[in-house]
Amino acid sequence: MYIQHALFELGAHFATPPTSDAAAAASTQFASAPAATAALERWMDAHTEGLPPLTAFILPGGTPAAAALHTARTVARRAEREATNLVRAGGVRADAYVFLNRLSDYLFTAARAANAAVAVADCTWDKAASAETVDAARAGGVGGVSRAGATKADDGATKGGG
Repeated sequence: MYIQHALFELGAHFATPPTSDAAAAASTQFASAPAATAALERWMDAHTEGLPPLTAFILPGGTPAAAALHTARTVARRAEREATNLVRAGGVRADAYVFLNRLSDYLFTAARAANAAVAVADCTWDKAASAETVDAARAGGVGGVSRAGATKADDGATKGGG
């Protein structure tokens, strides 16, 4: 709920032009941005302690919870890109923008933690499998994103991708 409350404050901040009346502008400044960002960073640190180190690019997938968190991360990244122009124009607090950046990082870490909590390996990017996937798609077959530790021989099919 904490993140949802912070997102509502952020939305009010983004939706209130700096030329609004002073009372409206003052009530929508997202003054809690630094504290909200610090909370995200603490949570990321706590999740990261229980995760294996990153050794490959992670693809969205795994458990339904992790897949939903990865989807939320892409939405947060899109919002971050959209907010760039607002920050450059001076209409949005820079620390609100930092919150969006850290939010997407937190969602990535939370997705990894959701998989790890139920012993599901991260879905990792494999360049060779990517080329194979393209070739298989061209041939009308099914291609392979590899799950850490899985092979194409597992269950007769390639696993991964969520």
